[in-house]
Amino acid sequence: MSVVRKFRPKLALTEMMKTVGDISAREALRRAGTALQAMEEDCLNGVDAALESLEAQLKAAQPDTERMYGLASDVVGLCGGLSAHGLDMAAKSLCDYLDRVGEGEALDQRIAAVHVASMRLLHRSAAPREAREEILDGLAKVVARHARA
Repeated sequence: MSVVRKFRPKLALTEMMKTVGDISAREALRRAGTALQAMEEDCLNGVDAALESLEAQLKAAQPDTERMYGLASDVVGLCGGLSAHGLDMAAKSLCDYLDRVGEGEALDQRIAAVHVASMRLLHRSAAPREAREEILDGLAKVVARHARA
């Protein structure tokens, strides 16, 4: 009968975790939360600037759709530092719409304006999650109706 031998390699990560002076997962999460709170105002201000630029583009005789796409994409990125539910989804929806425009669909400024207005409603809002969902549902209905037309 053969003898079973167990082999346990020494992993560098395991050794690093045992090193004195490192922080615990709980402390790392606390520090990350503090860092996110510190970044939140910068992210909010960045979204403010992006929304203002999007609104200015909509007022232009010939909106620059590539610039609008970049601004909406920036909002999606900035939402990573925010707890605003839905804002990123509305911005992504605008990106999707502008993708279709880039592929040859005619720009309907009303659709873009509905996206920007929805983003404005969701930004810096204390609305409950249900109200935010209603805004997103309304936006989805407008986009679906436009797609069928």
